[in-house]
Amino acid sequence: MAESLEILERRIDELRAQVRRAVGTGDRDRSRALRAELKKAERAWGEAVEELDTRALTGELAQRASPRPGPLLPIREQVHQALTLLGVPAAPRLILATHDAFFSGPMVAARLTSIKRDEERSFRAAPHARAYYLCAALTADLLAPARGLLAVSTWNLDRRVIGPLSPRVDYLTAAMHVAEAIRRLPDAGAEALRLPAQVRRQYPGSSRWHPVG
Repeated sequence: MAESLEILERRIDELRAQVRRAVGTGDRDRSRALRAELKKAERAWGEAVEELDTRALTGELAQRASPRPGPLLPIREQVHQALTLLGVPAAPRLILATHDAFFSGPMVAARLTSIKRDEERSFRAAPHARAYYLCAALTADLLAPARGLLAVSTWNLDRRVIGPLSPRVDYLTAAMHVAEAIRRLPDAGAEALRLPAQVRRQYPGSSRWHPVG
């Protein structure tokens, strides 16, 4: 998988250079064809990264069920693990609760307040140098940062954009993912069992169309 990602990344770099040359020479037909091929390659790269995320998440859940303590990961990787499990944009409080429920190693809550700023600084210093970035979700009307909601840059836009009905869809998605994660753990603790209620509290109005447990 790592080799496939490297091949895709080299192909993406080549296509970007070819697009620039085609635009520079005024060859609009070739530029259009190359951009379509570039989008296809970028989509394949994103799917490959998501597959790696899923594999890493499965391994971490298995480690969480083991009595052996896991290594302390950087805060951005801890947040990425929690967001990957939820599968939708989430507020820092829910990210912290998800990490505490399913993953090993303490998460420093205070670090969450500056993580978007740190990620933006890293991107500006070396664009696309990392496999993913933690970023804000986007509002559907203005494509502006949605206050208080973190997402993953490699997600498709339909997962990162927040519209009028997004809270309902995101709640159902996160609830299903949390339930599946609990099912995988043979000895789910109290923190994991409390998480569905915390998921419901993040999304306004969810109690109107889902029974309160």
